[in-house]
Amino acid sequence: MRHIAIRRLCELMLLMIKARIQSGARAGFWSPRGSQGLLVLLVLGGSAWRGEAAEIRFENESAYMVATGTSANSALVIIEPHPGSTTASRSSNIQIPQLAPRSSNVFYRGYRFELITNDEGFFPSINNFGEIVYEKYDPSGNINVFSTSRGWITDSTSGDARKPDINDSGEVVFCDNPTQAPGPGPWTVWSTVRGSIGMGCSPSISNNGEIVYEDTQSFPRLLKSTTRGILATFSSENTTLVPDVNDFGEVVYQAITAGNTQVFSTERGQLTFSPPLSGGVGFPTINNDGEVIFTAQDEDYRQQLFSTVRGRLTDESLFPYPTPPDSWTGLEPFGLYFSRVGYGSHVNDKGQIVFSVVLVEGPYCGPRGCSGVARIRLYLATPVIPVTIDIKPGDFTRTINVKSKGVIPVAVLTTKTFDATTVDAATVRFGKTGLEAAAVRSTLRDIDGNGALDMVLYFNSPDTGIGCADTVASLTGETSSNQAIRGSEAIVTVGCK
Repeated sequence: MRHIAIRRLCELMLLMIKARIQSGARAGFWSPRGSQGLLVLLVLGGSAWRGEAAEIRFENESAYMVATGTSANSALVIIEPHPGSTTASRSSNIQIPQLAPRSSNVFYRGYRFELITNDEGFFPSINNFGEIVYEKYDPSGNINVFSTSRGWITDSTSGDARKPDINDSGEVVFCDNPTQAPGPGPWTVWSTVRGSIGMGCSPSISNNGEIVYEDTQSFPRLLKSTTRGILATFSSENTTLVPDVNDFGEVVYQAITAGNTQVFSTERGQLTFSPPLSGGVGFPTINNDGEVIFTAQDEDYRQQLFSTVRGRLTDESLFPYPTPPDSWTGLEPFGLYFSRVGYGSHVNDKGQIVFSVVLVEGPYCGPRGCSGVARIRLYLATPVIPVTIDIKPGDFTRTINVKSKGVIPVAVLTTKTFDATTVDAATVRFGKTGLEAAAVRSTLRDIDGNGALDMVLYFNSPDTGIGCADTVASLTGETSSNQAIRGSEAIVTVGCK
C-alpha cells in the first residue's frame, strides 16, 4: 500500500509540475536546458527517500542527473532563478559549510574512501594510472572536461562538453552540443586525439581504442562501436543507455524492462533485478575482471553504490555530514548535509572506483519557504590489501602506556601473499584509527624468523591518539605501487590511573 500511495503522490506531483511548466513557459520563465546561475526545482517528499530534505534545488542539469539518474527535460522539471543566491537569503543561523578534509580516509567493506574534489564535478572516469577526468564548470561558466593530472582538457564554448571517459593512453572521449546557426547542433562524440567521431553521446573508450556510444539522433536508439558498427537497437522508451566497454569488448548499459531500468551486458544479458534492488538501477561501469559497478536503491530505498561481485559498497556512515531535515525551517545551521550517492561512477582494472555524492547546502530561505541546494562532490574508493602487523614485536602483551612520551614499534610482516618491503614508509600512519601518527623512522629486518624481511616502523606514542578506552590499534598506508594497505591488532592500555 505504501508503494501505491507514493506512486499516486508522484503522479500528482508530475501533473502539478506539467501545469507549472506550461504556465512558466507562457510567461517566459521556463527553459528546457539548465545553465549556470539557474536552478532546477524539485520537490522530493514522501517516505521513499529516508532522511531526504523536503525541497532540493539543482543549479544545472548535470547535478540533477547525478542525483536522480534522469534528465531534467525528460522529468519535466522546472528551471527558475535561484532564490537563495545572496547571503541575505540564507538561514540567519549561518555557519561555514563543513567540507570533508582532503586527507580524510574511511575504511568500509575492503575499500578506503576519500574525497577528491572540494568543488563540483560530474560523471567522472578513471584510468589504470589514476588519472581522473570529469565534467566541471570553467571560469567562463561553460561545462568542460577537467583532468586531475593535466587540468583543463577541453575548451568548448558551447557549455556542454559532457560524459568524458579516458583510457591508459590518455585519450579522452566526450560529447558536445556545438552551437550551430540557428541554434544548438546535434550531440557529437569527440576524441582529444581523433577529433569528431559521430553523432551521439555517453562515449566509452577501451585501451584498444574502441569507442562505444549511443546514437542520440536515431529512433529507436542505437548502441554503436567505432570498430564493430551497430551493437544493439532499443525501443523508443530507452533514451539514456550510458554504455561502458572493457578491453575484451564486453559492453554494459542500462535499459528499461518491465517498466524498470536495469543493467545489461552484451555478453551476459540482464545483470540486475528488482527485487532484491528497490529501483533506480543504472549508469553501469565495467573493468577487465568483469566486475560491474552501478547505482541503485537498496531495500530501504536508499541510493547506494553496488557491485555485481561485492554487493552494496556504500553507507551513509562513510560521509562526514549530518542528515538533512525532513523539511527545512530556516533554523538549521547553514552548511552541507548528506543526501545520497549519485549516478555516474567509473571503475578501473585496479578496482578503484570514482563516484559522485550528492550533498545539500542549506537552508536557503525566501518568500516561498526554505530549501537546500544540491552540491556534487567526487569520492574515490580504493581496494585495501589486508596486512598482518605486530605491535611492539616481542611483547606478547602488546601493552601501550597512554602517558608514554616514547616510541611504539610496529612491524608489517611479509607473508605468502604480501611483501612488506614494498610498503612506502612515508605514507604509513598508525594509531587508534590508523590515520594518526606518521612514522619517525623505519627499518627492514626479519621479525618473525621466516627468512623474509619485514618492515618495522616507529611512531611517537603521543601522536597515535590511543586512549584508555581503546582495545585495537590500526595501521594504514600504501605500497610503492600506490596500493592501499591496512592492518589492525588488539592492544592493552596501561597508565590510565
